[in-house]
Amino acid sequence: MIDRFKKMFLFLSIAYIVLGLIMIFNPQNFIEILCYVFGGIIIVYGLFNVIAYLSGRNSYDGPKNSELIRGVVSLFIGLFLVIRPAFIVNIFAVVLGIAVLIDGIYDLQLAVDIKENGYDKWFIHLITAIITIILALIIIFTSSGIELMTVFIGISLLFDGLTNIFAIISIKRLLR
Repeated sequence: MIDRFKKMFLFLSIAYIVLGLIMIFNPQNFIEILCYVFGGIIIVYGLFNVIAYLSGRNSYDGPKNSELIRGVVSLFIGLFLVIRPAFIVNIFAVVLGIAVLIDGIYDLQLAVDIKENGYDKWFIHLITAIITIILALIIIFTSSGIELMTVFIGISLLFDGLTNIFAIISIKRLLR
């Protein structure tokens, strides 16, 4: 179970690093493209449901009218994503900031735990946890431009991914 957790934690850390690098080096287009892709997928899903309703074919075993409702709601959501990507960026930043904050709090707890177990470099984890928490709070509460926000989120994800890998290595050494 611990090996599975380590692998999953390592995978998540690498994903943070890759996503962070993409956001740092292509901030202007990253979230806009993401909005267009997801918006397009949701629009197609909505059209599929509306067409299924209008053609009289029920695509699943639920009430027929729900296809029309799902279709229209999906069309509105998809169009909103395509038309208003800046709004989505703000929501994305807050959600991602909360995820990084939770991870920073976890890192803070980890620093306390490894200090109690006698690890002599626990303070490095404490410092990285505090930096992660500060970066997360800045992500959540900053309302600057989309490009700057995307770069900053990318830096935060990169930092968080690297500190997670450092934590994995430290724990592995501690358990030897």
